[in-house]
Amino acid sequence: MYPALAVLAQVNAEHPGVQTLWVGGAGGIEADLVTAAGVPFEAIPAAGVHGVGLRALPGNV
Repeated sequence: MYPALAVLAQVNAEHPGVQTLWVGGAGGIEADLVTAAGVPFEAIPAAGVHGVGLRALPGNV
């Protein structure tokens, strides 16, 4: 998250008119951090895949 926000800040500094939209999972700290940074956020129904068994994987992507 933080590296991506840093890259986005640099892109905004070099291209002031650029429009961005951060897309991420609903209900996590991601939405709070991104919106606090002033970036528009759109939540989608998604969940993590790290450490998820093969049976649960299709429902998470």
